[in-house]
Amino acid sequence: MIKETKNVNIHFEHIDLASFKSVRDFAEKLKTKEDKIDILIHNAGIGKAFGCLSEDGLNIPMQVNYYSPFLLTHLLVDLMKKSSAARLIFTSSGFSFFNNINIHSKNEHEVDLGTSQLDYHTSKFCLIPAADIFAEKLRKYNITSNSYHPGVVKTRMIDQFRGERMGVIEHIVGIFLKFDAMLVGKTPEEGAQTALYLACSNEVEGITGKFFGEATPRFKPLAAYNQKLCKALWYHSEKVVGLTTEEKLP
Repeated sequence: MIKETKNVNIHFEHIDLASFKSVRDFAEKLKTKEDKIDILIHNAGIGKAFGCLSEDGLNIPMQVNYYSPFLLTHLLVDLMKKSSAARLIFTSSGFSFFNNINIHSKNEHEVDLGTSQLDYHTSKFCLIPAADIFAEKLRKYNITSNSYHPGVVKTRMIDQFRGERMGVIEHIVGIFLKFDAMLVGKTPEEGAQTALYLACSNEVEGITGKFFGEATPRFKPLAAYNQKLCKALWYHSEKVVGLTTEEKLP
C-alpha cells in the first residue's frame, strides 16, 4: 500500500475480532498513538465458523461481524469526538433482510438471535440498528453514523458459505452466492466504492442514520424500524461485550 500510494503514513496493527481482550488491547494502543479519528470503517467480517465458539464463548460470526465492532466503537468514541466531523461506517449486507432476530418471548428487554444457520445474516442486520442508534447518540458531537451494503463482491468469503457441514438453507445460499458472483459479482475494488463514498464525499456531509446501497439511501430491513427490538438489541449488546458504566453512551 505504501509503495502504491507513496504515503508512508500507513500503519498496520493486529486485532483479533473474535477476542474482546484483543479489541480492548487494540483500542488502548490506538489511544496512545493517535490524537483523533476522522473516519472509522468497520469492514472486517467472516461468513461461517461451523459451530466453533470464540474464546469469549460466543458465536464467531456474531462476535467478529457485530459484537466486536460495537465494542470497538464505544472504546474509540472519545478519539472521534476530537475530530471536527468524524464519520462512522458499518459494512452490512443485502442478506441482512433475511435475519431471524426477535424480541425474546420471556423478556422484552432481551433478543432471540434465532438459528445459527442464519448467523451471518443476523450479524449483518445487527449493524444497521446499531449504526442508527450510534447516529442518534453521537449527533451532538458532529459524528455521523451510517451503514451500507456493497452488493455481491467476489471475495474468499463466498467460499465460506459452502461445505459438508452446512444445512439445507446454507447450501442454497452458498450456491446462489457463487452463481450470482460469477454473473454480476463486483471486484473488491468495486465493492469498496460505497464505503469510500461515505468516508470521503462532500455529498454525505452531515447525513446520518441511513442505510446505503451503491451511493443511494435504501430501505432498511423491516426489523430495523422496530424501535422496541432495536433498543433491546442495544441493551443486549452492551451486556454481551461487557461495557462498564463509564463506557456506555448516554
